[in-house]
Amino acid sequence: MTPIEPKLLQLKDKLESTAFIISKGGNEKQAHSEIVQSLVIVSEVLQLIEGINHQDKSIDKSLSDITDAGEVNKVARRLKSWAKHQDNINAKILNAFLELERSGVSIITEEALKNKLPELNTFKTNFNQMNRQFGKSTK
Repeated sequence: MTPIEPKLLQLKDKLESTAFIISKGGNEKQAHSEIVQSLVIVSEVLQLIEGINHQDKSIDKSLSDITDAGEVNKVARRLKSWAKHQDNINAKILNAFLELERSGVSIITEEALKNKLPELNTFKTNFNQMNRQFGKSTK
């Protein structure tokens, strides 16, 4: 049972009691008191819901952080692999990027990278694969 359910049952009982008092022409002070108590319970339920929503947002953020960390780890592994295997096409593309960056090019386009590596027949395929792996497009 969630923490909200007992509060909702309590609210139901209060409202039934209030309805009974009013239908029998009962004491107005008693009915007023029951209504005020019901409003307090509604407020408590809203606070519980707000707490649950806050928890959900915290969980979503934690999951996002874990996913981001996973992506960083994947990229780190691939970069280490490319550093060891300079003949790898992705390593060549990365090195071309770094050379362009070091030369002072401020905006490095796909076309600039492709021009730097005219001997690569599979440039487009590998470049697209690198973009998909890292979740970004740099066109």
